[in-house]
Amino acid sequence: MLGTVTISLVAISALIIRTQVLVIFEIYSVIAVILFFFINKSFINEGRFNEIAAKGGIVDLCIPAVLFVLVAFWSADLARTLPILKATYHLNAWTDYYIHATEISQLGSAFSAGRGSILLVGESIPFYHYAFFGVSSILAGFVEIPPLGLATAFLTPYGIFILVCGAYIWGTLLVSRTTGILCALLVLFLPDASTYGFRNGFFSFHWLLVTSPGTGYALGIVLTTCSLLYISYVERQRSALFLAIATLFAVLFFRIHVFFLFLPSIVATIVFENESFKHYRRGIIFIVSGLSAISILILLLIPSAQSSWLDYSHVGDFLRFIHLNQDPTGYSDIANWITSHTSPFIAMVLGIVFVPFIALGALILVYPTVSVLCKTRSGPSYLDRLPIFLLISFVVMILITPSIPSGDITDLKHRSFPLLYVVFLLWSIVSISRFFLERLNSYDAFLKFVLPALMVGAVGISFIRATPPWFPIFGWGRTFYGTPVEKDLVSAALFVRAKRGPTDVVALLPTEPKSALSDHGTIFASLADTPIFLARYPIQQLHGKRRALIADERMKLLNAIDLNNHSCGSFRVLARHGITWLVTYDISKPVGFPESFKSNHVSVYDIANVLNSSCGSR
Repeated sequence: MLGTVTISLVAISALIIRTQVLVIFEIYSVIAVILFFFINKSFINEGRFNEIAAKGGIVDLCIPAVLFVLVAFWSADLARTLPILKATYHLNAWTDYYIHATEISQLGSAFSAGRGSILLVGESIPFYHYAFFGVSSILAGFVEIPPLGLATAFLTPYGIFILVCGAYIWGTLLVSRTTGILCALLVLFLPDASTYGFRNGFFSFHWLLVTSPGTGYALGIVLTTCSLLYISYVERQRSALFLAIATLFAVLFFRIHVFFLFLPSIVATIVFENESFKHYRRGIIFIVSGLSAISILILLLIPSAQSSWLDYSHVGDFLRFIHLNQDPTGYSDIANWITSHTSPFIAMVLGIVFVPFIALGALILVYPTVSVLCKTRSGPSYLDRLPIFLLISFVVMILITPSIPSGDITDLKHRSFPLLYVVFLLWSIVSISRFFLERLNSYDAFLKFVLPALMVGAVGISFIRATPPWFPIFGWGRTFYGTPVEKDLVSAALFVRAKRGPTDVVALLPTEPKSALSDHGTIFASLADTPIFLARYPIQQLHGKRRALIADERMKLLNAIDLNNHSCGSFRVLARHGITWLVTYDISKPVGFPESFKSNHVSVYDIANVLNSSCGSR
């Protein structure tokens, strides 16, 4: 776990140096080996080394291997996405995977890395939580697989593996290896809250875990942070505390949303559970409750304050979207009745109250129940209140976070809920395990019987399912999953991939000025592993004035290209701007020039070849 964090953070330093991640990894590997031998010889005597080595065992080696196999089995359908796309021309994944693939390429490809943004070649890469691409980008330097294949077959499964390892570590530390394995299995195979009760697919844990690959990495690191904090508390190891602080802030580089939810929650938990603050707890609760009550009164009594808050936070819009626009759900009629027959304020309050229930399902009742039953359980009590503070922080984030620059009002309010789900689930499993540990003399025999039964049942359920657990069940989500892709575009991209060089740039015509997500340029780059002159134009407009100006200039340049009149001049213009490949649809197809690749609707031109063979010179 710590190795993944370290290597991932080292890998993204390539963004600063503007080089291929593999180069950074090779330098890091040499330094790491030298440091290992230096530390081993200088600071660790032979007895201490043998003591460290003796702590490991064959079981510690086998369990991660078993978890890896289970993750591979669970995500097998996702891993087959690229072969299925080549055979059927449908992407059996969320369309964002085209974008994830380009991010891997611009970090790890020998043909794209170090050249800035792959979708606006030559320009700087905007700030983002890129660390979860680190390991996949290193792998991109070793294998000859289109970036889309790495995104679906490695990026996400490895993130899920990190999550289940984090769950295993937490369960093992607090109870036993058996509980750790149970935690890992249930994270993967237990049906989430979207499959029963309120059945709101927008709050499907497994859907968001796969749709947003950074989530698995961030959750695994959060659980590692909790485990290190537990070790520092129980064993009084200062080094574990330092590592916990380091991993806590590392979450920021893997998934900003999870960091924003976790930081205030873990700080509040540590402060509240610290014996030094025991006498101040009631005062803190009183102050927080008082400030909350005053804030509510201000919003109720001062219309201008209420209006400003709603305009800033978009709470009303968010609640309407998640409760009324996610059909089919299990409570559509109730939500519509509340909206029609109650005041806006009552509807908003009820909408907020509903959110934890649709996100957590039965866990919102299971955790407090087992917590009460296990009050006198064995083992140290530490971080027990984290689920409660996470729930409070989650509701606060819904109330105060604004929309992001792209206009998405759900991003900061919704993307972090998997952390809430995982913590409630794992803390419940640990409490239940400890409950049986205290009350059953045949504890080991009992769990040895229950664990295989749960495993067989979970695997059986996964076989019975007609669709993978990450398939979106809400209606609008199906327009972003399993989408068709043009056969000619795929063929053209794979052709350029086979011919590409380290300085190549691709331009596509006609332009798509209104396509913000998976435009032709993004899809092409995800398969061809080659930088694009301009893609995702609306998104480029959101990353500062300079970037917007450059995107505007490139859009005007491409729109001015006239391939039917004075075509040689147009090809020369493209060449002067560093473009080496031109991909055109029928509507923009040049007349009378040699095509390097031709299909029914798409043609590819090697600009140097066109200039040399048809225009007399470059």
